[in-house]
Amino acid sequence: MSDGPETEVRTEVSFPKFKPGSREYVITAGDARLNIERLHIPSDHTIKVSRDVTSIEWSVKTISFGERARLDLAAREPRPAKPATPPAIPGQADHGKLGRLGTPGTPGAPGRNGVSLTLLDVREIENLGSLWISTDGANGGDGGDGGQGQKGGGPRNRGLPFFGKKAAKGGYGGDGGHGGRGGDTSTVVIRLRYPHHTTTFISGISSGEPPGWKGGSTGVIAIYGSPGKGGRGGNGGPGGPGGEANVPHGTPGRSGQPGPNGTYIAVVTRHD
Repeated sequence: MSDGPETEVRTEVSFPKFKPGSREYVITAGDARLNIERLHIPSDHTIKVSRDVTSIEWSVKTISFGERARLDLAAREPRPAKPATPPAIPGQADHGKLGRLGTPGTPGAPGRNGVSLTLLDVREIENLGSLWISTDGANGGDGGDGGQGQKGGGPRNRGLPFFGKKAAKGGYGGDGGHGGRGGDTSTVVIRLRYPHHTTTFISGISSGEPPGWKGGSTGVIAIYGSPGKGGRGGNGGPGGPGGEANVPHGTPGRSGQPGPNGTYIAVVTRHD
């Protein structure tokens, strides 16, 4: 199902309907919940998914596919943009005081998960070829760089024993933002209604074509993908300038931590 209000379940005798001369069909929100008599993907044809669809639930009586057919559930999109660096802390600290700490960098955006797929009531699989259900998660975004620390306070009444103040160092730079988490692979659940079949289901982690898919009429349904990689941590911001030219800058901020990789979600196939 897609995000948003629930839509009426449509029934299709044969799905999808590829346009003449086209080898691709894109699933839209209106296709996310269907009752399908026959789901057929011809040889060297691909079903893709629109970005606004996050999950699909189909009740399918018969699945058939030709050689090198593909159902692409992967979150295929560029790494999210790195957040902008915050501005330096304005002004100058009071006389003799350390400059203020720079603003921390913004955390990176998480990568999208692969589109989830639930196939219900599957009664027959015509294994005339090979089908790859690709499930990759998207990479997380890099964390933003930290901002510059404030300028340190200048001197006052230099040399006086009680009221004199020396110029101070600049403020510490802001820490870099942590990298965004990588997206998980698709959640795939296939519920079969018949006790015996000759279809081979294989699944696992793969960053490219899975085994058995390009081999022609192998009868394999290969459900493979790779979790998204976590984003890089942002750089620490520079320290603020000292209160006088001969006073050192503040200490740079710490780099952000890299984001964690996404999780591989195990495929579930079961007989009802």
